[in-house]
Amino acid sequence: MANEFNKYSIKNQLNITIEVNYFSRLNSTGYVDDYATMLEILVKQKKPKYDLYFYDNVFSIKYGPYLEDLRKWIPSEHFEIYESGIAPKSCVYGKKWVGLPINIDITFLYYNHNFLNKYNKRIPTTWNELFETGKYILEEEKKLNNTEIVIYNGLFSRAEIGTCSLYEFIYSYRDSVDSSFPELQSEESKNAIEMIKKIKDELSSNEVFQSNEMFTGSKFSSNQFLFQKFWYFPSITAYKFALLPGRKEGISGSVIGGYNLGMSKYINEERRNAAITAFKFLTSKELQKKMVLENNVISAIPSLYEDDDVCSFLDCDIFKNTQLTNRPTNKISDYDEYSKKFREYIYDYLYGNKTSTEVLKSIDDITRIYSISFDSFLGVFVFSLTIFFSLIMLSSLLYLKVEKFSFRLNFLSKSLLILSVIGGCIFLNSLNTEIGEIKKIRCHIELIMLCIGETLNIVPVLCQLMINFPEENKYSRWISNHKFIFVSIFVILSIIESVLMFIKPYNVKKYRISNGELYRICEIDSNFGKVLIFMIILNKSLVYLCLGFLIFVEWSIKETSTDLKFLLSAIAIDILCLLIHVGLKFTNLKNKYYNIYFAVYSALIFIYSFSNYMFLYGLKYFICFIKIDNENEIIIKNMYKQYNNKANAQNLNTQTSQSTPNTQFGPGTQFSQTSPSEFGVISNDSLSSNKSKGSGLHGISKKIMAYHNQESLTDSNTSMNVKKSTLSNSQIYN
Repeated sequence: MANEFNKYSIKNQLNITIEVNYFSRLNSTGYVDDYATMLEILVKQKKPKYDLYFYDNVFSIKYGPYLEDLRKWIPSEHFEIYESGIAPKSCVYGKKWVGLPINIDITFLYYNHNFLNKYNKRIPTTWNELFETGKYILEEEKKLNNTEIVIYNGLFSRAEIGTCSLYEFIYSYRDSVDSSFPELQSEESKNAIEMIKKIKDELSSNEVFQSNEMFTGSKFSSNQFLFQKFWYFPSITAYKFALLPGRKEGISGSVIGGYNLGMSKYINEERRNAAITAFKFLTSKELQKKMVLENNVISAIPSLYEDDDVCSFLDCDIFKNTQLTNRPTNKISDYDEYSKKFREYIYDYLYGNKTSTEVLKSIDDITRIYSISFDSFLGVFVFSLTIFFSLIMLSSLLYLKVEKFSFRLNFLSKSLLILSVIGGCIFLNSLNTEIGEIKKIRCHIELIMLCIGETLNIVPVLCQLMINFPEENKYSRWISNHKFIFVSIFVILSIIESVLMFIKPYNVKKYRISNGELYRICEIDSNFGKVLIFMIILNKSLVYLCLGFLIFVEWSIKETSTDLKFLLSAIAIDILCLLIHVGLKFTNLKNKYYNIYFAVYSALIFIYSFSNYMFLYGLKYFICFIKIDNENEIIIKNMYKQYNNKANAQNLNTQTSQSTPNTQFGPGTQFSQTSPSEFGVISNDSLSSNKSKGSGLHGISKKIMAYHNQESLTDSNTSMNVKKSTLSNSQIYN
């Protein structure tokens, strides 16, 4: 080819010469074992040493990043003659044409016409027909003491030819000529490898099937074969060949070999222009035709096999009707490793004890990305539960409009209670981001939902506890008057923390778990991301510490004692869930048994969300729902109405006299603050004696214990109307 171009260059005064460098074990470095490895080293160096590369067509994916997109430099008309053939499958990397075929290799079914004629059998067109013909002739030859005959060689060896033989056999079991390669776990693939085993067991042997090309060549020489699969060799003139059989007549399959020609990305403009000229000549239809006629090569230009000159030299029908496929080079970047595993797994069935279903799943698992899908039982179960419990939690809020329930649920105001329940639903539904294909954006959405959901679920409780603080202070008053601003500060902080993760985003990595399945998992690799996650956990931990402190301080207050016990139970469960989740991280369960991890993780999220809902709201709602009106309840309602009337009058007086702002102790419950002691709240003045008695840590501890021992938000001199709030909790649970 190079000589042809050089002659062409001289004739047309192009002043371009092709020099071909051949690499072999004799002139390549000692650690390079083969041409593919050597070429990979060369292209990865990104040096402009070579302009054009000849490479095996299975490596378009491997070398593609380092080769030029030919469509940028060569007219589209040059590609049109190749597009109807196998070239688009063997020369394209991504959307780039990184090469064109110089030649292709094809396997055919060689047959011994002597035996077929002897027993009056025709050339088989299906594998079943080959099996029946082979079985009959084998039995007849045994009667003649011919034990040397090979019915079918297979070429299922441990080398790359074994992968070719397996792949084209499965391809021949597709439904129709235009069908794509069967799914590996389909019935077609299963039937194909089971037919291979049937032919081996009944017509051949392990030794024959695992033999290499040398064995096949020896059978050609000895004439002791019926059918042999082999590459097209014009020098084999004593035997004819036909298309390989298929599952049904009219369907066949042959894997291609051969070499492509590609152009380096790293050469300068002058050398690129010269390389383009040479490339166009070497892949032209004219030169390809000459190579077919003079060198008996197979061209990848389909229209050549309609040329009269070519068809007078070759049997064009057989080449036109060949149903070609390429090897699975796009399955994985390291094709060599994939090819090795592909044949080894199937050989575990052909020559071992595994089932066809097992080995096909193992092959499929090499590249299949598994996920907790909406089609799986676990995915449907988790998704259904999240929707079901979310609907229960949200629909129960409708009962806040019913007086029978709303006046009993007075620990949190209606607005804070709604925010808390919505937060629990958001937190719970973060699980749905783990169902389906895992992508980077899903990783970030899950983090945002977890952060915001947890904040909305817990911060309203923190807000109410700070409002209920036993000692009057400016912070509690401000929070009481600006509840939504207080909660919004925490929500905005959570959003900022989550959005900052986009600076150094999650990475989605593939992990092969213990059963061989491949899963995508969200991971943080950057130090920035790890620090940010630590800060998020630290902020949440501080909130829980504040909750714990406020629960201790307000523990003895009878009006909220039941609520605080429920709240403490919820926090204990939350912390337990967090510890279990951290423990899962240290056990590396996620990377080994992903399904089990997801099930446990889902259970933790469910327990967290629903336990918070039940302890903060659900149990009260349930008690209210099953409790019938009784005399006590009627009294409470009357007292509640009396209190509202008095509170309204006090509010009017307060507005007229420009008294101090209100402090809210419950939903719709306001007290005019003419004097802090009127409500039993410990004022700064009333604690002055405590402050004078101690200082430092001792004084602080005494003050905290004073808060802890306080039993009521109201004192003994407060009127019965004001004591409505003390009844609201104590009577509900009696």
